[in-house]
Amino acid sequence: MTTKRRIILSEKIYNTCIVLDNFCKNNLEYEEIQNISPIVEFIKDTSDELHVELTGWNR
Repeated sequence: MTTKRRIILSEKIYNTCIVLDNFCKNNLEYEEIQNISPIVEFIKDTSDELHVELTGWNR
C-alpha cells in the first residue's frame, strides 16, 4: 500500500469519526449514545494523530 493510499484512508476514517462524534454530541438523550461517545471521541483523536503522522504535519 502506498503512502498516498494510507493518507487517503486515514482521512476517510477521520471524517467518518467527525460525523459520528457530532451525531453523538447532538443526541445525548439516548443512554446508548452517551455510552459510546467517549469511544468515538477517542477513535477520532487517534485517527487525527495517525493522519498527522502520515502527512508529516507534525514536523
